[in-house]
Amino acid sequence: MISAFARGLAGFGFAIAAVPILSLVISPIEAVAMTVMLQVVVGLKDIFDLRRDIHKPSLIRLALGSLIGTPIGVFALAVMNPDAARILIALSVFAGLLILLLYKPKEARPNDALATVTGVASGVFSGLSAMPGPPAVA
Repeated sequence: MISAFARGLAGFGFAIAAVPILSLVISPIEAVAMTVMLQVVVGLKDIFDLRRDIHKPSLIRLALGSLIGTPIGVFALAVMNPDAARILIALSVFAGLLILLLYKPKEARPNDALATVTGVASGVFSGLSAMPGPPAVA
């Protein structure tokens, strides 16, 4: 419920609240899978609402980078001890928070190379913890 409230209020943040809490009562891999499925359902509306506001070249680079990074994150989650995964998920939350707090670009303009690297980072975050947002937002 708290996760849904955060998503409704900010437009993102569902997984940042949901995965750590869910992983306390179910395995991290189940918490990530459940959260990803919920985000897909909820995010479908965003595709239609925001389609006119996106920068398509950046979106393509982010998506291609994510295709590279997501399997890396999923593999790491799958081979990890559940307790180690919980710790890594918590560290991902803190890393994402630091990225959001510390990275202040001088200009708000698309950067092709950075979009691809960000896509890979978002993919790894997504596969490992269902949290692609912090690198992408930063």
